[in-house]
Amino acid sequence: KQWYQRRVRGEWLRFIHEKNTMVRKQDQLNSFTKEKDVEERCYTVTRRLRKLQNMRDSAKSDIERREEEELEEEYQDWMKKKQILLRIRDDINATSMEEEAGLQTVLERPKLLEDQSSCRIS
Repeated sequence: KQWYQRRVRGEWLRFIHEKNTMVRKQDQLNSFTKEKDVEERCYTVTRRLRKLQNMRDSAKSDIERREEEELEEEYQDWMKKKQILLRIRDDINATSMEEEAGLQTVLERPKLLEDQSSCRIS
């Protein structure tokens, strides 16, 4: 009976782990999608900003000067968002590794108990 209960507990833990792994993978996909969107927007902003920065200041209209300032601010905002997304991805990966290690420890415990029960001092 104990063997069966340990087996069922082990299976249950594996299923929970698989579910958590799938959730983490979905989170990673969402993070990658957001990163891609941020990178595309950064590229667009950078391309327009370079055009304006390559112009001589004397050739820029007031509207172009304001646009350049706004694009510089927008670029900085997008870079901050990108850094946040990278930190989130790193956190997801760290959590994944911690859960893997924890699950491995829990799943190995019954084996340790079984090994100890078969040891006898004579």
